[in-house]
Amino acid sequence: MKLRTLAVMACLLTSLVLAWNREASGAPDQGLDPRALVDRLYTVAGQLPVRDMIVEMECSDASLDTGNLVPTGKDKTYYKFPNKLRIDSVIRDPGGPMDGRQVITIRDGTNAWHFVSTGQYPVKKAPDPPSPTLNLPYNLQRYPQDNARKYELGGSQTIDGVATRAVKITNPHDPQDLRVVYIDVQRNVPLRLEMQIPSEKGGAPIKKRVDYKDIRRLDDGRYMPFMLEIYENDRLQKVRVYSGIKVNVGLQDSLFQPMSGLMR
Repeated sequence: MKLRTLAVMACLLTSLVLAWNREASGAPDQGLDPRALVDRLYTVAGQLPVRDMIVEMECSDASLDTGNLVPTGKDKTYYKFPNKLRIDSVIRDPGGPMDGRQVITIRDGTNAWHFVSTGQYPVKKAPDPPSPTLNLPYNLQRYPQDNARKYELGGSQTIDGVATRAVKITNPHDPQDLRVVYIDVQRNVPLRLEMQIPSEKGGAPIKKRVDYKDIRRLDDGRYMPFMLEIYENDRLQKVRVYSGIKVNVGLQDSLFQPMSGLMR
């Protein structure tokens, strides 16, 4: 009994010393480090972070005529860290010239190409905008410009009955460029993203919001949203419903090279 008591006291003393040393050194609690909260998204013990992913999704967009959501196609999206992206889309446009056509978009971090199923050469080529697609969960695609962003811990907010912690992310070179992500820290998954994007025409910033819903646990233990609601200036513009997710399958770089037998 005396040995057990001494062992318990030793453990308590060690914990107090470690806590005192951490406090004295000014080291932040890792659980409350805002950058760490973002970097831990979609991670789980015993598994690698997301290095590539395949997502199949049903797409719906707001009609230009009525504003109501209508089905617009199916996407199969390939992602590879840090910012390679390929989207194979089948367009749904009943009665329109593009109905049933396949459109492929490739972004390699430097350039972006757009192809249609009638030929092997791109119908459009442009610089890859250093901006992640909103059709994938937040903070998968990353660009060098993101390294300069500042992270600040915000308060708690309940979303869909789940407690989240807010992280404010700012651009020191442009105060109008900011985002706030609300993280479920128990499952390491975002439940909401709020963005303010500077207008290219010099007007008022554009406000966007993504609500991440239908959170599911994958076979490897990590959590992912299976439905994304995308708003612009508080109006619902897009809904993406995932039908399947595969993580860390070993995607090859050739998949993101547009002139390597892309069309057949």
